[in-house]
Amino acid sequence: ERHRLPNGSTVVVITNSVNERLAEQLVQLRRNGYAVTILFVGDNAIPPRIAGIKVYSLGGEQTWERLLTTASQHQQQKMLASSTAVAGIQL
Repeated sequence: ERHRLPNGSTVVVITNSVNERLAEQLVQLRRNGYAVTILFVGDNAIPPRIAGIKVYSLGGEQTWERLLTTASQHQQQKMLASSTAVAGIQL
């Protein structure tokens, strides 16, 4: 696929594991001038540093459950505030 990417493209990989083959391919992309970033998800150990490649951990299952809970609570608060504003009640 790299032959189809325009020069200077950024490659973003979203994964929960990085094996040796993937790491080698990403390093090769980096050597060919592409910016490479890994968005690491899951509870597995974060991969070791790979030369010139940024790695961001987005968390595992517990992190995403907390995020969903917080988003749900925020949405409920917005709905409550919206319904009280329609009724003309100021809290």
